[in-house]
Amino acid sequence: MDTLLNELLKNGILDETVICKIKEMENQEYLKKHRYKIYQNKDGRWVTYLPDRKRIQRKDRAELEKLIVSYYKDNTSDPTINDIYAQWNKRRVEIGKIKPSTATRFDHDFEKFFADFGKERISRITPNDISTFLEDQVAKYHLSRKAFSNLKTLTKGIFKKAKRMGLFPYSVEMIFQDLDMSEADFKPKIVDDAKEIFYDDEIEMVTKYCKDHLDDLSCLGVLLLFATGLRVGEVVCLKGSDILNGEIYVHRTETQFRLNGKNYFEVSEYPKTPAGIRRVIVPDSYLWLLDILRKAPDFIFIGMHGNRMHTNQIRKRLYQICKKLDIPLRSPHKLRKTYGTILLDNHVDSKVIEKQMGHTDISTTELHYHRDRKRAQQKRDIINSIAELK
Repeated sequence: MDTLLNELLKNGILDETVICKIKEMENQEYLKKHRYKIYQNKDGRWVTYLPDRKRIQRKDRAELEKLIVSYYKDNTSDPTINDIYAQWNKRRVEIGKIKPSTATRFDHDFEKFFADFGKERISRITPNDISTFLEDQVAKYHLSRKAFSNLKTLTKGIFKKAKRMGLFPYSVEMIFQDLDMSEADFKPKIVDDAKEIFYDDEIEMVTKYCKDHLDDLSCLGVLLLFATGLRVGEVVCLKGSDILNGEIYVHRTETQFRLNGKNYFEVSEYPKTPAGIRRVIVPDSYLWLLDILRKAPDFIFIGMHGNRMHTNQIRKRLYQICKKLDIPLRSPHKLRKTYGTILLDNHVDSKVIEKQMGHTDISTTELHYHRDRKRAQQKRDIINSIAELK
């Protein structure tokens, strides 16, 4: 662009004032693309980050903006993988394909896997480079099949975006089809049921502790998790008006994302899937808990400073309770797995389970939430009771 404008100025087609205005408009377009915050530090210097994660600073904001514009001009014709990724991820948020929380998760994965490869220019990348990169990541991080799927999502997104921009002439799908990988290359998923669920005696201990501390809202949150199997992100977004006739109307969830080095928590009015919007039945034995919670004028779970509690506050409280009771530390999600297992073990109708859990299909509950809740002695007693084995 600069070369063309200089040529037009030299030939007298445009005067210098018009040229300056055009360049300024071009510079502003580059600055609009810059997704990182520009701020002043304690020393009064202006600071920001470039898409390659490099931190830059200048005494004058105008000088910092010149550096930013220069960076984008240099990378427009021959961008790096970092540049394409930044555009791809930002665009998907803008058009609503993903939520900011998902974009943040992508950022974490990108920083982990593409720290070196991301600096490469798209124009120099070959299919063999991508194959080698993927194989190296599987070996380096001992990736499971699921973790590799996340890496695959990023890689496909980046290079499909580059192809649409006319910067990458190869089919990414073909590259993945030609990968020389088998199931043996991935880290096997070994599940220890004892770490995945709460046993009956542990449930009794935790619920008793919480009932003895009803003045602690986070303890009420833990009790609600036991009684309903709700996601902790759903619990912290509940309002008193969501409770009616022994049921909880679930339709909000908390999302977390990171921007310019700071964590943000938001209430999303819509879950990931339509199945997440549901009415959850609470057992009669816990209706007293609903009588307490439904009195809240707005959000039920409010912290000591008057702000809505976040998921990490409930999670931290559960860890504290487990530690105090000297039982293994388990997350709120383990409560949800315990609840799902209890429903399945009691042969509850699959449609009821789907509604209670907020799952699209019962296979999700059976595959990812069904665990063995019997201790070793209980299993021994069952085996010893079999007549044919006596």
